[in-house]
Amino acid sequence: MALMVGAVRESFLRIFVGFNSLRWFPWLVRSVIGAVVFYSAWKALYAPPVQSSRITAFLIGAEFTFRWGIAAIGFLSMVLMWLFELPRHTREDAVVSGCGLASIAFVATVLSRSFFGTRFTFFTQYLPDVGYFVAAWVWIKTFLHPAEEFGLKELGLDAEQVAQELRRYGEAARRILRK
Repeated sequence: MALMVGAVRESFLRIFVGFNSLRWFPWLVRSVIGAVVFYSAWKALYAPPVQSSRITAFLIGAEFTFRWGIAAIGFLSMVLMWLFELPRHTREDAVVSGCGLASIAFVATVLSRSFFGTRFTFFTQYLPDVGYFVAAWVWIKTFLHPAEEFGLKELGLDAEQVAQELRRYGEAARRILRK
């Protein structure tokens, strides 16, 4: 779960790297995450599962928090990418979308069980697995294509600038080793 959260965070930050200079963007992201954590904490503390111990309730609440958070970030990124017409089908978008789809499938299963009881168990018991298969399909489809060329030219560096940086790093390493 920690790796999934880290991958979604890193991909989200890469997609919206230029938006951090906008005042409202960091607040929007923090608000979404805060709302999910607040709701999950409320759900775990004031409406825990009836037939479980405290540790089980905590684990279910943590899973609930992670899944809702990833689903919310996936939905937020989808809306913002559509709104600002950012490029789709990038590797970062695939990571966020795939994790978001898998989390939405899990959340849909939990919500169906909460709202309808065991009425639709035949369908909802397979929903998280289908969500993971769809996420894997998105990842495979995107990662099968070679990445666009990314090198010194795209970073705006030429060979001389790279050599200068390497010399600077070498001098800094020598100074550190002397001390």
